[in-house]
Amino acid sequence: NEARRLDSTRLITSALNSAHHKGDDMVLDDPLASVLDVVGVNEYVGWYDGRPEDADGLKWVLPQKPVLMSEFGAEAKFGDHGGKDQRWAEEQQVNVFQHQFVMLNKIPQLRGLVPWILMDFRSPGRNIPKLQDGFNRKGLLSEKGEKKQAFTLFQKVYADHSVGKAE
Repeated sequence: NEARRLDSTRLITSALNSAHHKGDDMVLDDPLASVLDVVGVNEYVGWYDGRPEDADGLKWVLPQKPVLMSEFGAEAKFGDHGGKDQRWAEEQQVNVFQHQFVMLNKIPQLRGLVPWILMDFRSPGRNIPKLQDGFNRKGLLSEKGEKKQAFTLFQKVYADHSVGKAE
């Protein structure tokens, strides 16, 4: 209410991390959503939550407002290669995103994507030796700016406008 009083011309949003499973549905019933103009949703289906292919069948139950997927993704170390299900491999990061895109395309009110993150960054709590070494590795680019395979996937998705709806 205070934000609206101070500037009634700006949209109000927040990233919410409170969606929960209810059967095959992913439900966001956070009371804060009712006062937002744009709902941000953080999700990591296929990374912290289940398997990548679990995303394909999920149905999101969201407020009937514009939605931004404000965080989503998986970690990969640049140059680590393996199968699509090999944890930390660039191929696995791409696999997670591909399944998330299937899921995201079923959200009618989705208006934007914000992959977490553009570039790997120093994060002292990330201490898996030879994989994290003090970095959050969810970037589309390494901390040195090297393009991971997921970068190319996002280039194509953005160029094709194949995820989300424009208004």
